[in-house]
Amino acid sequence: MHDELFAGDAIKARLRAVPRPFRVWDVDAGLPSVYPGAALMADDIAQLYGHHGNEPHAFDVLNARQGSSLTFARAGDPRILNLFAVNHLIIRSAAAPDSLPGFHRTVSGVETSSGTEATLFERDVPISYARFVPSAAVPAAPGQTTATVLDPRFPIDRVVLLDSATGLVPGVIPDPLPPASDVAVSFREWTPGAMRITLGGGTPAAGYVLVSENWDAEWAAVVDGRRAPVLRGNGTLITVPVPVGAKEVVLRYEGKAYARGKLITSVSLLIVLLGLVVPVVLRARSSRAAEEAAD
Repeated sequence: MHDELFAGDAIKARLRAVPRPFRVWDVDAGLPSVYPGAALMADDIAQLYGHHGNEPHAFDVLNARQGSSLTFARAGDPRILNLFAVNHLIIRSAAAPDSLPGFHRTVSGVETSSGTEATLFERDVPISYARFVPSAAVPAAPGQTTATVLDPRFPIDRVVLLDSATGLVPGVIPDPLPPASDVAVSFREWTPGAMRITLGGGTPAAGYVLVSENWDAEWAAVVDGRRAPVLRGNGTLITVPVPVGAKEVVLRYEGKAYARGKLITSVSLLIVLLGLVVPVVLRARSSRAAEEAAD
Protein backbone atom coordinates (compact mmCIF):
# COMPACT_ATOMS: atom_id res chain seq x y z
CA MET A 1 0.00 0.00 0.00
CA HIS A 2 2.85 2.40 0.91
CA ASP A 3 4.65 1.81 -2.40
CA GLU A 4 1.43 2.26 -4.35
CA LEU A 5 0.48 5.50 -2.56
CA PHE A 6 3.82 7.13 -3.34
CA ALA A 7 4.00 5.80 -6.88
CA GLY A 8 3.58 8.03 -9.91
CA ASP A 9 0.41 8.78 -11.86
CA ALA A 10 -0.80 11.16 -14.59
CA ILE A 11 -1.79 13.97 -12.20
CA LYS A 12 1.54 13.89 -10.35
CA ALA A 13 3.41 13.84 -13.67
CA ARG A 14 1.48 16.90 -14.86
CA LEU A 15 2.17 18.80 -11.62
CA ARG A 16 5.86 17.88 -11.52
CA ALA A 17 6.19 19.58 -14.91
CA VAL A 18 4.92 22.89 -13.49
CA PRO A 19 7.76 25.34 -12.68
CA ARG A 20 8.10 25.94 -8.96
CA PRO A 21 6.92 27.62 -6.83
CA PHE A 22 3.27 26.64 -7.08
CA ARG A 23 0.59 25.23 -4.81
CA VAL A 24 -2.38 22.90 -5.24
CA TRP A 25 -5.55 22.23 -3.31
CA ASP A 26 -6.41 18.57 -3.00
CA VAL A 27 -10.10 19.24 -2.41
CA ASP A 28 -11.27 17.80 0.88
CA ALA A 29 -14.29 20.02 1.57
CA GLY A 30 -17.05 17.57 2.47
CA LEU A 31 -15.19 14.59 1.01
CA PRO A 32 -11.84 12.83 1.56
CA SER A 33 -8.84 14.20 -0.31
CA VAL A 34 -7.47 12.20 -3.22
CA TYR A 35 -3.97 11.91 -1.75
CA PRO A 36 -4.08 11.29 2.00
CA GLY A 37 -1.61 12.75 4.46
CA ALA A 38 1.65 14.03 2.98
CA ALA A 39 1.61 11.92 -0.19
CA LEU A 40 1.89 14.96 -2.47
CA MET A 41 4.59 16.61 -0.38
CA ALA A 42 6.69 13.46 -0.80
CA ASP A 43 6.70 14.32 -4.53
CA ASP A 44 7.68 17.96 -3.85
CA ILE A 45 4.18 19.06 -4.80
CA ALA A 46 3.22 21.82 -2.37
CA GLN A 47 -0.37 21.72 -1.19
CA LEU A 48 -2.47 24.35 0.55
CA TYR A 49 -3.63 21.98 3.26
CA GLY A 50 -2.27 18.64 4.31
CA HIS A 51 -1.03 16.47 7.11
CA HIS A 52 1.78 18.64 8.43
CA GLY A 53 0.47 20.70 11.35
CA ASN A 54 3.45 23.09 11.23
CA GLU A 55 1.60 26.02 9.73
CA PRO A 56 1.76 29.30 11.70
CA HIS A 57 -1.11 30.37 13.92
CA ALA A 58 -1.93 33.25 11.55
CA PHE A 59 -2.59 30.73 8.77
CA ASP A 60 -4.91 28.79 11.09
CA VAL A 61 -6.82 31.97 11.95
CA LEU A 62 -7.21 33.04 8.32
CA ASN A 63 -8.41 29.57 7.31
CA ALA A 64 -10.47 28.96 10.48
CA ARG A 65 -8.78 25.77 11.62
CA GLN A 66 -11.27 23.55 13.44
CA GLY A 67 -9.94 22.72 16.89
CA SER A 68 -6.94 20.40 16.96
CA SER A 69 -7.89 18.76 13.67
CA LEU A 70 -6.21 19.50 10.35
CA THR A 71 -9.48 20.66 8.82
CA PHE A 72 -10.33 24.26 8.00
CA ALA A 73 -13.79 25.82 7.88
CA ARG A 74 -12.77 28.21 5.09
CA ALA A 75 -11.18 25.56 2.86
CA GLY A 76 -12.01 26.49 -0.71
CA ASP A 77 -12.86 30.13 -0.04
CA PRO A 78 -12.09 31.80 -3.41
CA ARG A 79 -10.32 34.66 -1.66
CA ILE A 80 -7.94 32.28 0.10
CA LEU A 81 -7.28 30.38 -3.11
CA ASN A 82 -6.40 33.71 -4.73
CA LEU A 83 -4.20 34.90 -1.84
CA PHE A 84 -2.19 31.67 -1.87
CA ALA A 85 -2.01 31.56 -5.68
CA VAL A 86 -3.64 28.15 -5.86
CA ASN A 87 -3.80 27.46 -9.58
CA HIS A 88 -4.46 23.71 -9.44
CA LEU A 89 -7.37 21.79 -7.93
CA ILE A 90 -7.47 18.01 -7.54
CA ILE A 91 -11.00 16.62 -7.20
CA ARG A 92 -12.34 13.09 -6.95
CA SER A 93 -13.86 12.30 -10.33
CA ALA A 94 -17.12 11.19 -8.73
CA ALA A 95 -17.52 14.71 -7.28
CA ALA A 96 -15.88 16.74 -10.06
CA PRO A 97 -18.25 19.23 -11.75
CA ASP A 98 -18.56 19.37 -15.52
CA SER A 99 -17.16 22.90 -15.39
CA LEU A 100 -15.63 25.18 -12.77
CA PRO A 101 -15.65 28.99 -13.22
CA GLY A 102 -12.14 30.26 -13.86
CA PHE A 103 -10.69 26.75 -14.26
CA HIS A 104 -10.47 24.12 -16.96
CA ARG A 105 -9.78 20.38 -16.93
CA THR A 106 -6.27 19.26 -17.86
CA VAL A 107 -6.28 15.64 -16.64
CA SER A 108 -9.66 13.91 -16.44
CA GLY A 109 -10.81 10.75 -14.72
CA VAL A 110 -7.46 9.06 -14.17
CA GLU A 111 -6.51 6.38 -11.67
CA THR A 112 -4.21 7.89 -9.03
CA SER A 113 -1.57 6.25 -6.86
CA SER A 114 -4.04 6.31 -3.94
CA GLY A 115 -6.43 4.13 -5.92
CA THR A 116 -8.95 6.96 -6.33
CA GLU A 117 -10.04 8.22 -9.72
CA ALA A 118 -9.46 11.97 -9.90
CA THR A 119 -9.50 15.03 -12.16
CA LEU A 120 -7.09 17.95 -12.26
CA PHE A 121 -8.36 21.50 -12.89
CA GLU A 122 -6.07 24.45 -13.67
CA ARG A 123 -6.79 28.19 -13.73
CA ASP A 124 -7.61 29.79 -17.04
CA VAL A 125 -5.43 32.75 -16.00
CA PRO A 126 -2.83 31.65 -13.42
CA ILE A 127 -2.18 33.87 -10.40
CA SER A 128 1.49 34.67 -9.88
CA TYR A 129 3.05 33.27 -6.69
CA ALA A 130 4.44 36.77 -6.06
CA ARG A 131 2.81 40.07 -7.02
CA PHE A 132 3.56 43.78 -6.87
CA VAL A 133 0.85 45.59 -4.89
CA PRO A 134 0.96 49.39 -5.18
CA SER A 135 -0.48 50.44 -1.79
CA ALA A 136 -1.10 49.35 1.80
CA ALA A 137 -3.53 49.86 4.66
CA VAL A 138 -3.77 48.99 8.35
CA PRO A 139 -6.93 47.53 9.95
CA ALA A 140 -8.80 49.59 12.53
CA ALA A 141 -8.11 46.79 15.02
CA PRO A 142 -5.93 43.63 14.78
CA GLY A 143 -8.96 41.39 15.06
CA GLN A 144 -10.41 42.84 11.86
CA THR A 145 -7.65 41.61 9.54
CA THR A 146 -9.26 38.32 8.55
CA ALA A 147 -12.73 39.77 7.96
CA THR A 148 -11.29 42.62 5.91
CA VAL A 149 -9.07 40.46 3.71
CA LEU A 150 -11.85 37.94 3.03
CA ASP A 151 -14.41 40.63 2.20
CA PRO A 152 -14.95 40.48 -1.59
CA ARG A 153 -14.99 44.28 -1.65
CA PHE A 154 -11.37 44.46 -0.43
CA PRO A 155 -9.16 44.88 -3.54
CA ILE A 156 -6.30 42.46 -2.80
CA ASP A 157 -4.65 43.25 -6.14
CA ARG A 158 -4.36 46.97 -5.28
CA VAL A 159 -3.80 47.14 -1.53
CA VAL A 160 -2.15 44.87 1.05
CA LEU A 161 -3.31 44.90 4.67
CA LEU A 162 -0.40 45.22 7.11
CA ASP A 163 -0.31 44.69 10.87
CA SER A 164 1.04 48.23 11.30
CA ALA A 165 2.93 50.82 9.27
CA THR A 166 4.29 54.30 9.89
CA GLY A 167 2.20 57.00 8.28
CA LEU A 168 -0.89 54.85 7.69
CA VAL A 169 -4.09 55.69 9.56
CA PRO A 170 -5.72 52.50 10.94
CA GLY A 171 -8.97 51.63 9.24
CA VAL A 172 -8.44 53.92 6.25
CA ILE A 173 -8.15 52.49 2.74
CA PRO A 174 -6.22 54.72 0.29
CA ASP A 175 -8.62 56.86 -1.71
CA PRO A 176 -8.35 56.95 -4.58
CA LEU A 177 -6.72 53.55 -4.94
CA PRO A 178 -3.97 53.21 -7.52
CA PRO A 179 -4.79 50.89 -10.44
CA ALA A 180 -3.78 47.26 -10.26
CA SER A 181 -0.15 46.81 -11.27
CA ASP A 182 0.95 45.14 -14.48
CA VAL A 183 4.55 44.65 -13.30
CA ALA A 184 5.72 41.18 -14.36
CA VAL A 185 6.91 39.43 -11.20
CA SER A 186 8.84 36.21 -11.71
CA PHE A 187 11.23 33.88 -9.91
CA ARG A 188 14.81 33.56 -11.10
CA GLU A 189 15.54 31.14 -8.27
CA TRP A 190 13.39 29.27 -5.79
CA THR A 191 14.18 26.62 -3.20
CA PRO A 192 12.53 26.09 0.19
CA GLY A 193 13.78 28.96 2.33
CA ALA A 194 15.41 30.97 -0.47
CA MET A 195 14.08 32.87 -3.46
CA ARG A 196 15.20 35.50 -5.96
CA ILE A 197 12.37 37.54 -7.49
CA THR A 198 12.62 39.88 -10.48
CA LEU A 199 10.27 42.84 -10.98
CA GLY A 200 10.04 43.35 -14.73
CA GLY A 201 11.98 46.44 -15.79
CA GLY A 202 11.53 48.00 -12.35
CA THR A 203 8.56 49.09 -10.27
CA PRO A 204 6.78 52.25 -11.52
CA ALA A 205 6.30 53.50 -7.95
CA ALA A 206 7.03 52.48 -4.38
CA GLY A 207 4.89 49.58 -3.23
CA TYR A 208 5.02 46.05 -1.87
CA VAL A 209 6.01 42.62 -3.14
CA LEU A 210 3.52 40.11 -1.79
CA VAL A 211 4.60 36.45 -1.79
CA SER A 212 2.06 33.64 -1.37
CA GLU A 213 4.06 32.09 1.43
CA ASN A 214 3.60 32.29 5.18
CA TRP A 215 5.45 35.07 6.97
CA ASP A 216 7.88 34.30 9.79
CA ALA A 217 10.22 36.55 11.76
CA GLU A 218 13.21 34.56 10.46
CA TRP A 219 12.75 35.74 6.86
CA ALA A 220 15.27 38.36 5.69
CA ALA A 221 15.03 40.42 2.51
CA VAL A 222 17.43 42.32 0.26
CA VAL A 223 16.03 44.70 -2.38
CA ASP A 224 18.52 45.64 -5.09
CA GLY A 225 21.41 44.92 -2.74
CA ARG A 226 19.97 46.71 0.31
CA ARG A 227 18.42 45.12 3.36
CA ALA A 228 14.66 45.57 3.63
CA PRO A 229 12.09 44.66 6.28
CA VAL A 230 9.87 41.62 5.84
CA LEU A 231 6.32 42.47 6.93
CA ARG A 232 3.25 40.30 7.43
CA GLY A 233 0.57 41.15 4.90
CA ASN A 234 -3.07 40.07 4.58
CA GLY A 235 -2.86 38.23 7.86
CA THR A 236 -0.11 35.75 7.07
CA LEU A 237 1.80 36.42 3.82
CA ILE A 238 5.38 37.59 3.23
CA THR A 239 5.37 41.27 2.25
CA VAL A 240 8.43 43.32 1.32
CA PRO A 241 8.25 47.11 0.81
CA VAL A 242 10.15 48.23 -2.30
CA PRO A 243 11.07 51.70 -3.62
CA VAL A 244 10.32 53.09 -7.05
CA GLY A 245 12.46 51.41 -9.70
CA ALA A 246 13.06 48.23 -7.66
CA LYS A 247 14.17 45.34 -9.88
CA GLU A 248 15.02 42.45 -7.58
CA VAL A 249 14.01 41.03 -4.20
CA VAL A 250 16.03 38.27 -2.54
CA LEU A 251 14.43 36.42 0.36
CA ARG A 252 16.18 33.96 2.65
CA TYR A 253 15.02 32.13 5.73
CA GLU A 254 17.93 32.77 8.05
CA GLY A 255 16.69 30.61 10.91
CA LYS A 256 18.57 32.45 13.64
CA ALA A 257 16.42 30.92 16.38
CA TYR A 258 17.01 27.45 14.91
CA ALA A 259 20.75 28.11 14.67
CA ARG A 260 20.85 29.29 18.29
CA GLY A 261 18.89 26.26 19.40
CA LYS A 262 21.20 23.95 17.46
CA LEU A 263 24.26 25.60 19.04
CA ILE A 264 22.78 25.33 22.54
CA THR A 265 21.93 21.68 21.92
CA SER A 266 25.46 20.95 20.65
CA VAL A 267 27.06 22.66 23.64
CA SER A 268 24.73 20.83 26.01
CA LEU A 269 25.59 17.48 24.43
CA LEU A 270 29.30 18.32 24.66
CA ILE A 271 28.91 19.14 28.37
CA VAL A 272 27.05 15.87 28.97
CA LEU A 273 29.72 13.97 27.04
CA LEU A 274 32.49 15.61 29.05
CA GLY A 275 30.57 14.79 32.22
CA LEU A 276 30.61 11.13 31.24
CA VAL A 277 34.16 10.92 29.88
CA VAL A 278 36.15 13.11 32.29
CA PRO A 279 35.33 11.08 35.46
CA VAL A 280 36.33 7.88 33.65
CA VAL A 281 39.66 9.39 32.59
CA LEU A 282 40.33 10.73 36.07
CA ARG A 283 39.55 7.37 37.65
CA ALA A 284 41.87 5.63 35.20
CA ARG A 285 44.69 8.07 35.98
CA SER A 286 44.09 7.70 39.71
CA SER A 287 44.16 3.93 39.38
CA ARG A 288 47.46 3.99 37.45
CA ALA A 289 48.98 6.36 39.97
CA ALA A 290 47.95 4.06 42.82
CA GLU A 291 49.46 1.05 41.03
CA GLU A 292 52.74 2.89 40.39
CA ALA A 293 52.90 3.96 44.05
CA ALA A 294 52.33 0.35 45.17
CA ASP A 295 55.23 -0.83 42.98
